[in-house]
Amino acid sequence: MTDPWDQIARADATYRFLEAGARSLPRDREHAGGAGPLAGQIIGVKSNIAVAGQAWTAGIAARRDRLAPQDAPIVAQLRAAGAQILSRLIMDEAALGAASDNPHFGRVENPAQPGQSAGGSSGGSAAAVASGALRLALGSDTLGSVRIPAAYCGIVGLKPARGAMPLDGVLPLAPGFDALGLLGATLPEVSALYALFDQTPAKGGLRVMIPDQLAGIPCAPEALAAVARVAAAADRLGLRAPAGLVPGWEPEETRRAAFSELCARASETLAAEPGLSQSVRRSLDFGAQLPPDQRAAGARHLADLRDGLGACFDAGFVLLTPTTPSGSFPHGTRPPRDQASFTALANIAGGASLSVPLPDDPLSSVMLTGAAGTETALLALARELMDALMAPETSP
Repeated sequence: MTDPWDQIARADATYRFLEAGARSLPRDREHAGGAGPLAGQIIGVKSNIAVAGQAWTAGIAARRDRLAPQDAPIVAQLRAAGAQILSRLIMDEAALGAASDNPHFGRVENPAQPGQSAGGSSGGSAAAVASGALRLALGSDTLGSVRIPAAYCGIVGLKPARGAMPLDGVLPLAPGFDALGLLGATLPEVSALYALFDQTPAKGGLRVMIPDQLAGIPCAPEALAAVARVAAAADRLGLRAPAGLVPGWEPEETRRAAFSELCARASETLAAEPGLSQSVRRSLDFGAQLPPDQRAAGARHLADLRDGLGACFDAGFVLLTPTTPSGSFPHGTRPPRDQASFTALANIAGGASLSVPLPDDPLSSVMLTGAAGTETALLALARELMDALMAPETSP
């Protein structure tokens, strides 16, 4: 039988999802798993999440020798459930990036699309799962950093609501936007792992709504086709609501306001971190130098949008959109400016969001976004929709 740790090492040699596997793997594998629902499983962990005795870098070179004194609570929970931990999955520096092309630790390769970006900032987590080396991994998501890599790598990505999974022991980027998330090979596996943290029964009565604003966002034909297919499945199940406007959502204004606020918050949380690259420093300087009136106007816009999203969620709607307007981009090119157009909504609202690949076309994905507390319902709804998508249509 193949040793799973040897399989991880071989996959990393090809896809380069570990920061320094020669150093971290021996320590990881010496920690045996225990009894529990995750016995026999190895769960990957993004490098901004503390794992005792391992470098807690968050992709920052100056933190190479800063060892985590103890596990983050989320890691401790995984160990208590019987899992072993694979630490130090590569991410964009300080989580402030969108390609997992780290100037200090290297570029992650996309197992599903050679030559294309694995996305960011949780690209190492996504690639480790997409390579087959792992079934499940943890990432963090500030404006889409779990769901975008999941979509680019053809796997499942769940961003639970803010606070649903503890952020202690996670190096912050933009408090208020940050959340932990799960990446997995299949919906059932992600559902089973999330159930360890939240036993809330699935909320019924939710209906799928395509927001009117989708028509105003340039999207690749395949992204729109994926939404149309899932919407048709929702129709057949009687789960579709009429398309409607999300009050307060002006996509371009929202994109600018969210990015500006992210940089402003990051300029405070990362102010004391030495050795940051010029690229990250430019983003922090941009955030720190935002005129107060501009930041205030952006905050008002985001508050209005939170209210608008809340009204949709209160009505029992789940938003159906593409995960990203278009697919992954070639290595070495600039990430699309609009790739978080849809994913940012859940971070702004503090809600739950799920990116799921189509069963017969994994590189086409859709996203379901709902209120806080609907994580279990979104997972169940996605399974129902994907099953309906693949079921043969019957004549009336």
